[in-house]
Amino acid sequence: MTLNLQPYQYMELRHIVNNLIDNYKSVNDPRTVDAVQSLAVERIHQIIPADQPEADRLLGVALNHQLRREAANKFWATFKDNVVPFAVPTSKQVEKVFRKVKKTQAA
Repeated sequence: MTLNLQPYQYMELRHIVNNLIDNYKSVNDPRTVDAVQSLAVERIHQIIPADQPEADRLLGVALNHQLRREAANKFWATFKDNVVPFAVPTSKQVEKVFRKVKKTQAA
């Protein structure tokens, strides 16, 4: 069974990992880092079930204390295959959104 994420879930996962990276760079207390990591693990498991191998891959990358943005971006490039792309709107839908608005004259 493959993992299919919605774009908002993917962006939430990126936000969680970026928050971890910021904490790794700025926090020196190991107990604080452990607390932030455990909260991140909970949030990740709310999005991706624990039995998925992608969850293990993500946690393996995210829980590394030496993780930096460049390494995370390389990981996200491979993880992006699990995201369901947006549906392309039909021409009717585009026309409905961008209706012609008649100019009103200010007299």
